[in-house]
Amino acid sequence: MRKPKSAPKYPNLVAEMSRTGVEIQDLCQATGKSKSSIYDYMRGVGNGDFTIADAFAIQEAYFPGMTIAYLFSKTPEPGAAVATA
Repeated sequence: MRKPKSAPKYPNLVAEMSRTGVEIQDLCQATGKSKSSIYDYMRGVGNGDFTIADAFAIQEAYFPGMTIAYLFSKTPEPGAAVATA
């Protein structure tokens, strides 16, 4: 029997990745983290998480028009992306 798929820890980040074609490998490139670490962070597995530096690197590289607060919110906020600067 298959385990049910768990909800992503950062639903807005996942949604924006899907909309823009950004992949896990892209986040690895921006942060210098391994695929398994990124997958774990995204699913909330273990006790690791994105650092503030990771969040800024991801936002600046792939989502410059969106706030870190929106991208890394644990609550889905459809359509709430707000331009920065």
